[in-house]
Amino acid sequence: MLRVAELHRSTLRWLGGFFGLDTPASSALTQARFGWKPEQPGLLADLEQGTYFARA
Repeated sequence: MLRVAELHRSTLRWLGGFFGLDTPASSALTQARFGWKPEQPGLLADLEQGTYFARA
């Protein structure tokens, strides 16, 4: 498995630093400003359905 620090140094250079930040994100502002509501399953639920990876 490739670590974030290795990505930063090897391939992503200046952009790799952003991946190492602990930056929580939320859709609350978008929902409040534009009345947007998510309609699809969340990322974890979507990944658990097994459509991205073969199950062992």
